[in-house]
Amino acid sequence: NIQQLESILDEIQKDIEAGGVGAEFSIRFHHQVIHSIENEILSSITSLVMELVENTTHMNLHIPGRANISLAEHRKILGAIKKGDSGQAYECMKEHLESVKRNLSTIIFEHSMDG
Repeated sequence: NIQQLESILDEIQKDIEAGGVGAEFSIRFHHQVIHSIENEILSSITSLVMELVENTTHMNLHIPGRANISLAEHRKILGAIKKGDSGQAYECMKEHLESVKRNLSTIIFEHSMDG
């Protein structure tokens, strides 16, 4: 499972280096983390939210520089998972989600000002 997550992050890096934003691999990373949750109820609830996450991932990653920031945040999450530190993993995930939320709020605000 850890090796799969590392492999996905490597694919994100390659995609960014090739001029992409790694969106498809980022979504795969999210799915893999969810599937690693050993709580069926939590995993099911999280899976329901994934459609929203997938839609926002594409918008978020097209912000200049955001793909590398997300990759770094994903690496921090994986580092905590590898250490078996659920508290740190939680904090890293929370930071990542807050960062994404700030970016999406900016996108929505800018879009509303354009209209």
